[in-house]
Amino acid sequence: MNKNIAIFYMRNNLKSAAQTYGRFKAWTTSITATIVGIVLVIIFTNMYFTNKHFSSINAEVVNAECKKFTETQKTRDSRRSITETTKTLYDCNLLLKYNVNGNIQTASYKKNGSENEIKEGDTLVVDYNRQNPSQVKEGASTQVYGAVAGIIITLLFVMLSYVNLYLVTKSDTIAGVEGTLGFASNLRSALSRNRRNRNNNFF
Repeated sequence: MNKNIAIFYMRNNLKSAAQTYGRFKAWTTSITATIVGIVLVIIFTNMYFTNKHFSSINAEVVNAECKKFTETQKTRDSRRSITETTKTLYDCNLLLKYNVNGNIQTASYKKNGSENEIKEGDTLVVDYNRQNPSQVKEGASTQVYGAVAGIIITLLFVMLSYVNLYLVTKSDTIAGVEGTLGFASNLRSALSRNRRNRNNNFF
């Protein structure tokens, strides 16, 4: 009888500990997600406003000065053998000409790591600043879309952390499951570190 009572109390204590840890873990996750989310939203917002005034345009290369160099890449296959691949790239200083609303604009532009040598008369797609048409850059439109996607994903991540916090706060079962999974994860990490330390000491 006393043994059954002891087991009953031990189970209750473990259950309570798992629920407490589950709620603690949910709170820390939400707080961390909020801090990281604020930082990421600031970064993505700055990226958006930095690039939102740029539009893509076809520009003609008026002058081109390119320097050739080789780049070697090493790849490892499934058999752990290393293969070296060498390719020729170009760093180019360019003078571009393009038409903005009937006005001819020129701009200096540097393109590094081009796989093809750029020559006079070639056409490149670049992004120009609508507020300052003589300013050009590459990839501004992509960065705008990336910034918007980054903000949306970040906000969803933060919202999900608070949905999880709400569920854990309202449900003892969910809190217990999250706490148990947290205990298991911590135990697995501790055993993995202990195994690595033993292997390092052995060698």
